[in-house]
Amino acid sequence: MTISFENNRLLLDFPDELGQLEILDLTTFVADKSKTTFYFKGPNLVSQKAQADRALVFSLPLDIEPIYFKKYLTAQKVPNHQTKILKTYLDQLSPYLDKLGYQLRMTQDTSATSATKSVAKVQHRFSKEIADIPFYVDYEGAKAEVYWLKRTDLCIRKGAVLKQDMPLNQDGSIGF
Repeated sequence: MTISFENNRLLLDFPDELGQLEILDLTTFVADKSKTTFYFKGPNLVSQKAQADRALVFSLPLDIEPIYFKKYLTAQKVPNHQTKILKTYLDQLSPYLDKLGYQLRMTQDTSATSATKSVAKVQHRFSKEIADIPFYVDYEGAKAEVYWLKRTDLCIRKGAVLKQDMPLNQDGSIGF
């Protein structure tokens, strides 16, 4: 492993064809499309450059696609053949990053194994509890306070302002 430090730029050449890592301050950082960049605030990975104080720039081995590397670490879907390669690569790289104090969260594995929380289906029916709740309408010049009485009946309170030009439905009845 070769290490060099100059102008607030730490350059690590990893052994066994693992690539390179540059740790830079954002003041000296220049983006390079051929490399994968992650932004950090101290030891924590952040999603935006504006929140960060340094950048970790990875030059990856030839068998790893930079876009899949970034997606894998941000818990996005990656093809299975790349997942195995990326997991092996990060297992080899993590001891170096741990000693430097950086944690690249591999959330892809944990999100795949955790069960997704099911959301209850919304109930679209009348209940007596909502009969006491006022609903306020303010739409295209019409303003009103409305209370539900029954499933198909509602009460518009006194003082409501209705629209003067009533639109008609296709069948000729008055629409809202």
